Amino acid sequence: MGSKDVFDEEDINLIQKEYDSLVNNLLRCNQAGDRELIDKAFNIAKKAHWNMRRKSGEPYIIHPISVARIVNQVLEQDQSQQHCFMMLLRILIILLMMLKGISVTKLRA
Repeated sequence: MGSKDVFDEEDINLIQKEYDSLVNNLLRCNQAGDRELIDKAFNIAKKAHWNMRRKSGEPYIIHPISVARIVNQVLEQDQSQQHCFMMLLRILIILLMMLKGISVTKLRA
């Protein structure tokens, strides 16, 4: 990582590790199609941010994955029946907002 312009194997492995960590903690989302929606949003965002880096040198896609992980942790405390749907919706919105370059703080409005 760092000043490289193109993702190498280390970057690709880091991205996959971070994503796997997120989805492995979504065990409550076991309805048909849940995982497919999350995978689709991730793949769109990953493609849009391919070879993009933050100032720190970290692959940019790590940021929306981290935000989705935080949303997941917050929603883990919600025991309502709509838990999984809301979590999926928010994760998808966050990933798609990052894809469009829209600030996630606008979600609070």
